[in-house]
This record gives sequence, structure tokens and C-alpha cells, in this order.
Amino acid sequence: MAIPTNGIAPAVIREIMPPYQLSADLLQATFATLPAPPPDASAAWREARSTRLIQEILASKPSDAGQARIAAQLLIVRELADSLTARIHAPGVTLEQMCGVARTVAGLLCTAVSLDRSLQQHQQKPVPLLGVVVAERIDLPALDAVWCRQRSQPDAPTNPPPAHQPTHAAPPGAARGRQPTRTIN
Repeated sequence: MAIPTNGIAPAVIREIMPPYQLSADLLQATFATLPAPPPDASAAWREARSTRLIQEILASKPSDAGQARIAAQLLIVRELADSLTARIHAPGVTLEQMCGVARTVAGLLCTAVSLDRSLQQHQQKPVPLLGVVVAERIDLPALDAVWCRQRSQPDAPTNPPPAHQPTHAAPPGAARGRQPTRTIN
């Protein structure tokens, strides 16, 4: 059964939709949840890895913030599954531990499939919107700083701000000079 339309062609709706700008906040939160890079990782390796991870989010073609969040969650779950799979082959891992990790990875992959289906459903209503994502203003050095910070402060306590202060902080680089941004194509 076809989804009913109101007489407007899907191509027309796609043309009038504004391009979605991938949120720096979403990217920073995503990178903060990913495993930290190895301590000896070069800046070039981290930049290449960051670029690949961002391109995986962009490959889902999110057309709004909700779709971008699902795409980011999908990336996080897949990266966690890959990270756990690599630990199976560590020396000294028992068969029981291997089986436990394998069950966890299987659950994560089922979650990834579910997130992918959810994203596809969001993109199909009311018309298929495989949106245009603008990735011009992604600040790779700022993402690298967030990503590397978690390695140096893994157990830093997070205190909520007092009730009389705003709950959102200024964007990175607002109080000091902006670092140059790099374009992800």
C-alpha cells in the first residue's frame, strides 16, 4: 500500500527542504562516547579516523536533528561492537569470557539493525527524505580535543551546574580565538 500524498511530488518537497547542518554538539557528544584513541596515535591517524566516523554519519543522509541523532547512535553501537570484538582475541581470555562478549556483541548488532530500521522509517514519512547534509563547518581540531580529553581524564566527575546558572555552555572557541575548521567532503 502506497503512502498517500497531498498532490505534491516528493521531489518538490525535497527541493524546498533546507539542508541540514550537522550539529557540532552532536558530534562532540558522539566522540566523547567513543573509545579514546591510543596514546601513541598520531594527529594524522586521529584526523583520518575522525573523518571516516563523520562520513559514516553522513552516509545515512540525515535530514534533521532526530535522524542525525539516530545515525550517531548507530555509529556508537557499531564502534562498541567492534571494540568488544577486538577484546575477544586478547591473551588470557577464557572461553566463558569469549562467549559472554560474543553474546554482548550479538545484542549490540541487533540494536544496530533496530536503529537502522528506525532511521529508515523516519526518512520515509511523509515522503522519502534522504536529506542534504551540509558538512562544511565541522571543526576537526575541536573534535580531536574532545576525543583526546577523555583519555587523559577518564574518571573526571561531572557536576551539574547550580540551579541559577544556565545549563548550556558557550560553544568551543567562543571565549578564545577560533581554530581553523576543516571541511569534510
